[in-house]
Amino acid sequence: MSSTLVPIPTAIRHLPREMRRIIVVEDDIGICAIAHRVLEGAGFEVVTISSMSRFRQLIETVGKFDLAVLDIKLDDGTGFDAARYLRALQPDIPILFITGYCENDIVGSMPENSFMLTKPFDFLYFLQVVKTFFTEESSNE
Repeated sequence: MSSTLVPIPTAIRHLPREMRRIIVVEDDIGICAIAHRVLEGAGFEVVTISSMSRFRQLIETVGKFDLAVLDIKLDDGTGFDAARYLRALQPDIPILFITGYCENDIVGSMPENSFMLTKPFDFLYFLQVVKTFFTEESSNE
């Protein structure tokens, strides 16, 4: 399996330890279920949603998230739509897009402070990527 990740700038990847709330918007139920299980097993609070309509209903009532994992192509919208909607509420939230499309077709369309992981990917690698958003600046706490 080959995955591509746009590098994560150091300045935005250090989030405090108590911030570990992730929303995953993915219309592939299998990927959604595995992502939920892997992230929850690693100690993250995870909300998974499989459609834009459900995302819009939920996002205003659930509160803030510390990371959004968004599939780019959804059945009823796009991850870019979800990112715009979420950024209207949380302008600084980091976003990890996941997609099966060629990265060259996508990178120029990505909003600021967002990154991409291409499918298929190994879920242990996915977890490592997610953890980089929550890396402590120092290990002497």
